[in-house]
Amino acid sequence: MRLTENNYRKRGAPLTEDFFMERTVPNNRGCWEWTACVDSTGYGVIRYLGAGRKAHRVAYETMVAAIPKGMCVCHRCDNPRCCNPAHLFLGTHADNMRDMTAKGRHVPTYCRAKLTEAQVLDVRARIARGESDCSIARVYALSSTAVRSIRLGLRWKKVV
Repeated sequence: MRLTENNYRKRGAPLTEDFFMERTVPNNRGCWEWTACVDSTGYGVIRYLGAGRKAHRVAYETMVAAIPKGMCVCHRCDNPRCCNPAHLFLGTHADNMRDMTAKGRHVPTYCRAKLTEAQVLDVRARIARGESDCSIARVYALSSTAVRSIRLGLRWKKVV
C-alpha cells in the first residue's frame, strides 16, 4: 500500500524528512520541489492537522521549529514549491517584501494593469457620454468599482 499523508498520520508517526523526500524531487539548485498538490500561486499544499496548509510551512514546522504567530516562512531560493528546510527562513511580512524587492521580483502595480492608457481614455470618453459604470465594466472585463475609480479620478490619474 502506498504511504499517503492521511494513513501516515493515522499511524501517529510524526512527519519527517523522509515524508517530504517521498513527495519532492531534488533539482540542480538543491531545492526539494513538491510534487503533490499545488495552489494557484505555485506553492505546495498539504492536508495537515485537519487543514490545508502550505507544504513549505509544514516542512519548516516539522524539521526546524515552531513558527511564531505572525511570522512568514520565506524562501532563500525563491522557489514556491521548495520544501528544503535549508532554503527556508523565518521573517515578518515586511522582511519578505524587502527580500522580494531586493531580488528584483517586485512587479509594480502599473505593470499588472488590465487596461492600457488608450483604453483608459476610451473609458473616460464613455463616462463623458453618460454610459453606466456597469456597461463599461462589461466591455473591459472590469468590476464596476474599477470603472468608478477611474470616473472619480482615484485611479489612472496620470493618464490625460
